[in-house]
Amino acid sequence: MLISFDYEVSSAYQKVEVIRTKLQVQNTNIVAILNNISSAIFSVDGDGKIQSDYSLYLKNVLDNQNLEGMHHIETIFHHSYLSVDEIQQLDAILMSSIGEDPLSFYANQESLPKKAQFRLGSEEKVFELDFDTICNGDLVEKILINLHDVTDIVGLTEKSRKQEDTINKISQLAFLPRSKILNFFKNADILLENTLSHIQQRKVVLLDVIFMELHTLKGLARSLKLTGLSSFVHEAEMRLAHLKTQNTSQNWDALNGAYTDIEEEKIQLESIANEYLGI
Repeated sequence: MLISFDYEVSSAYQKVEVIRTKLQVQNTNIVAILNNISSAIFSVDGDGKIQSDYSLYLKNVLDNQNLEGMHHIETIFHHSYLSVDEIQQLDAILMSSIGEDPLSFYANQESLPKKAQFRLGSEEKVFELDFDTICNGDLVEKILINLHDVTDIVGLTEKSRKQEDTINKISQLAFLPRSKILNFFKNADILLENTLSHIQQRKVVLLDVIFMELHTLKGLARSLKLTGLSSFVHEAEMRLAHLKTQNTSQNWDALNGAYTDIEEEKIQLESIANEYLGI
């Protein structure tokens, strides 16, 4: 019986060692992944504190060697361009889910941000945001957060969009007579100069004048099939309509912003005409 008991104990120890070895290997693999992945991965507890297992990437982008125990909002999300309301809602959803059935989290998951821009030190980063639960039994114990760096992808996408936009503008201008293009830019400059002067005065009595100037510019742009410019002018007309019903400083600011978009679009057209078509 003693031999049998010793054998069982020895066998149990061996099984424990096998399990411990497997767990050590798994833990080593997890650490290796966390240290090499280009994502800021971390988990938070019911107090919103960052737990010990977080990716090396997170530590590097925050230039902080010890993040354990720090609050995720102050440490991470306050570096984002999310609004105060968006950050408060994010924190409320995550914290209210801990200690509850996972269904509570999933019911509100769609209200969490999917992408956000961050300023980390001197760098601007864009992250796709993913949130999930870590459960202990049937209840949520922690929230797993993954900030996947898509800065380069977003940059390439934006560069591609700008190139496509340039090609579209070239194709719009290329088939127009030189004299028509030059005459358009001359008239557009006069209309925009007058419009800006009237907007800056912020007088309700000038709204009809501003509308006529914008409407004339839109007509000129449409006659040359300059769809981008005419769309920006149309947006300004919509802002003007809001201003007619509500004469507020905010609506004047919005109209001024719409004017800036028109001006920038016109400048881009002039630059493209000069650089690519020699006009």
